[in-house]
Amino acid sequence: TYKERLLVKTGQQLTYLLTESLAYLYSEDGLTFATDTHGKRWILENSLDEGEGFLNPKYFFRTNRKMILHLQSIRHISVYFNSRLKLELLPLPSFEVIVSRERVNDFKKWLDA
Repeated sequence: TYKERLLVKTGQQLTYLLTESLAYLYSEDGLTFATDTHGKRWILENSLDEGEGFLNPKYFFRTNRKMILHLQSIRHISVYFNSRLKLELLPLPSFEVIVSRERVNDFKKWLDA
């Protein structure tokens, strides 16, 4: 079974975020963040490795060590050097999203499911 909601921190309070409203999860500076479809960023208590286990792989894909994204957040896919892919997501993250060379074939199969 996969999670339908995640526990998130907002200051000193806890709340929940529905997984259907997630655009992507990413790690930065030792923390894991979730960005919802409105562009709001949340701090998660889970790692990306844990996220891979509780997010439905039908909708979520781990593009590299730094990110897991939701299918509906993908806007454009471009061929990138060194056999990788560059993604444009909505909402727009503050960093480039690259599908690692090792994950490109799995990513294409996931998109073509």
